[in-house]
Amino acid sequence: MLDYLILILININPFFGGKFLAVAYITVAKLNPFISILLVIISEILICTLIFYFAQYLRKFNFFKKKLNKVNSKWVKNGAYIGFFAGQFFVGTLFVSLVLGLVENRRNDILFFYVPLIASTICYTLIYYYLSSHGINLMKNWL
Repeated sequence: MLDYLILILININPFFGGKFLAVAYITVAKLNPFISILLVIISEILICTLIFYFAQYLRKFNFFKKKLNKVNSKWVKNGAYIGFFAGQFFVGTLFVSLVLGLVENRRNDILFFYVPLIASTICYTLIYYYLSSHGINLMKNWL
């Protein structure tokens, strides 16, 4: 039980940890891969949803008003919402959710936020698990 709690804490920490280290921890700690991957996916989606709605709450204040107006006009015209989730490979879904929560003109949260979030989280978690498990096993065999 403690290993799964450590797994969730590694996954939700954006500065030290993240999805790649969390799935590597699954292999190193020899956890059940199905339960562990499901925990990583669910915790990632819950944290990103909380950050998304927290950013919408922050938008009510006028801290970023001038900068957000420029960004919003470009994003609404060019439709860059879904493209951000391709960038989560490099940035991470936590920061993408924060940025998308600050966007003012959103027509459909389900289409522009939840569908790409869930699809990209599942895909990247499975890819990261595959790469980390084979990489760690290769290093064990090599050493």
